[in-house]
Amino acid sequence: SSGINAEYGEEQVKCLQIEHQELGISWGRDLSKQAKKMASNLMSSKTSNQDLVETSSEEVYKASPQYTKAHALIQDFNMRTEVCTHYFETFERQIVRKLRNTKVGCAVKFDSPWIVVYCLYKHLDHLVHMK
Repeated sequence: SSGINAEYGEEQVKCLQIEHQELGISWGRDLSKQAKKMASNLMSSKTSNQDLVETSSEEVYKASPQYTKAHALIQDFNMRTEVCTHYFETFERQIVRKLRNTKVGCAVKFDSPWIVVYCLYKHLDHLVHMK
């Protein structure tokens, strides 16, 4: 049911926000909105492309000098996965090494049996060079 999914998604996003803040990374609501669109795009490309439906994917990549994108796409038949925990177990080392000086926004999306966590990091040091 979409009500439970929405509630669970909000709870997981809150967890992602807290975990990032504990690493000193501030939260951007505008970034979260963008992450939501990216999560939807990823989800629709996944579900429409049947070849990919078997595979989970995890990726962190520098999309531009300003932005790094990260996502974890998890196949979850019970809808009980703590995606926030999964995301940090997967990416914490990279976040700590390369993404401390950023602002972040994340989104969590469902399309059974898939859950996607998408985070968009904006590099703050990039803005300093511009001056």
